Amino acid sequence: MHYVLHDTTAYGIYNGISGSAVEDFIFETAKELGLNILDYDNRSILREINHDAKLKAMAQEIYRPYPIQDGWTDEYKTIRQKAIEDRTAPGVAEIPDVIVYQMIREILTKLADKLLPKRRAEEAAAAKERKDIMRNIDNIITGKYAIEDEGGKTTQYIHTVTMKNGETFQFSDRNVFDFGRVINPLYPISEDIKSGGLCLMRNGTRYWMDFKQGQGLVPVRPLLENEENAFNAVVKYCGHCNSGIRM
Repeated sequence: MHYVLHDTTAYGIYNGISGSAVEDFIFETAKELGLNILDYDNRSILREINHDAKLKAMAQEIYRPYPIQDGWTDEYKTIRQKAIEDRTAPGVAEIPDVIVYQMIREILTKLADKLLPKRRAEEAAAAKERKDIMRNIDNIITGKYAIEDEGGKTTQYIHTVTMKNGETFQFSDRNVFDFGRVINPLYPISEDIKSGGLCLMRNGTRYWMDFKQGQGLVPVRPLLENEENAFNAVVKYCGHCNSGIRM
């Protein structure tokens, strides 16, 4: 693998090992270790390799200066010859690939050891949460409908969640202008409220809330177990609706 030394063109940016020489190995090694492309930066890895004192010393020891060119002036040839004798002339060393690859693997392994335990714990927790939420759900069917509000054209999603016991819950899911994602039940949450309501957490319990003039949002009732699982499934696993605020 080429290791350039003492090159002064372009402020020395060509010194060391080039990124193109190692980018494929970095990608494949990171993938093998379970890292994704956002976890690492090729330039940082390359910088660490090229700044490694032992590797630079090895390259300096074995490098071959570029040959003197016939078209150069005698004065420049003399200057270059002196640089060659001093081992400061531009040139290139051939570093065994295995040495550079081992350095890359060590850098990426250290990064994986730092990032992956927490990520795997989070993934395991998310998988368990999904299993718990979905354990009593038979299926979810989503319909998509074009609507218009004060912000213009948008989309409303209707999610129909069927439980394994045959119970069904239907929710409206849309991005309300100047507010964000809102999920409302399309079934009665009380004798007086045939449709609508907003789900909020109060003291660790999810409640259906209703807006009362002069009172604001007031609790109607807690969500039942199947109802809460259906609502959570829509929130977490029916991510069709953009949750950003439309302005």
